Amino acid sequence: MTLSITLARMLAVTVCAAGVATAASAEPRYQGPLDWMVGCWETADHASVQVWSEPVGGVMFGYATTMKDGALAFFEQDRIDLRNERPSYSVSPDGDRWVAFVAPPPKPPELDKRGRPLPPAEVATFENSSNAYPQRIQYRSDGRRGLSATISNLDGSRTTELSWEKCR
Repeated sequence: MTLSITLARMLAVTVCAAGVATAASAEPRYQGPLDWMVGCWETADHASVQVWSEPVGGVMFGYATTMKDGALAFFEQDRIDLRNERPSYSVSPDGDRWVAFVAPPPKPPELDKRGRPLPPAEVATFENSSNAYPQRIQYRSDGRRGLSATISNLDGSRTTELSWEKCR
C-alpha cells in the first residue's frame, strides 16, 4: 500500500511539474512595434547573420556577423531604444564608435477607400543627417519569413540592399 501511495504521489508531482513547464512555455510572445524583427536572420548563403532580441527594459539588442572564407570579415553590435516617442538605433560596426540614428517624426496613417486607417507597415526607419554614410537605415519585414534592410544617404544615393531569411 505504501508503495502505491508513493507512486501516486510521484505521478502527481510529475503531472504538476509538466503543467508548470507547459504554462511557462506558453507565455505570450513579445507583441510590440518591432516584434517582426525579433529573432535570428541569415543570408541565403549563410555567410551573414543578423540577430535581434526581444526588448529588455524597452531596448532591443542585436548583432550581425559576416564570414568570408571561414573567417570573420565583419561584425556589428546594435541596439534599438523604444523607450522614447521616437525610437533610436545605435550601431557599432567592427567595434568602432557608436553611431546613433533616430526615427523620423511619425506620419499620419494611410487610409483605405472608406477613410479607415490601414494597418501600419512593418518598416522601421532611422536617420542621422550628420553621419557621412550611411544617413538612413531602414528595416522591412518581408512577411514572417524574411527581413531586409536598405542603407543609404538621405537623398537615396549610395543605396545598399540586404536581405535575410529566418535562421534554420
